[in-house]
Amino acid sequence: MVNGRELQIRLYCNQGHTDYAYQLLHHGKPVERWDNKEHFSHLSSHPHHYHTADGQVMDSPLNGDPEHDLPLVLTLLPH
Repeated sequence: MVNGRELQIRLYCNQGHTDYAYQLLHHGKPVERWDNKEHFSHLSSHPHHYHTADGQVMDSPLNGDPEHDLPLVLTLLPH
């Protein structure tokens, strides 16, 4: 935890498919999240999407590969 911020990482791998969620918490409360739950089929990056701090859901540059995604998430976090 740094300045009350914490990155929560959830990965679930099953038969070649990985469900993921990377969530930024501030003093234990969710702020931002990247995940691949299949709820937002209208997005061009479906199933990958990003939940903004103000509640919007947007396209995500993530692809479900933790080796690609985690370094990218770390660069996208507010400093």
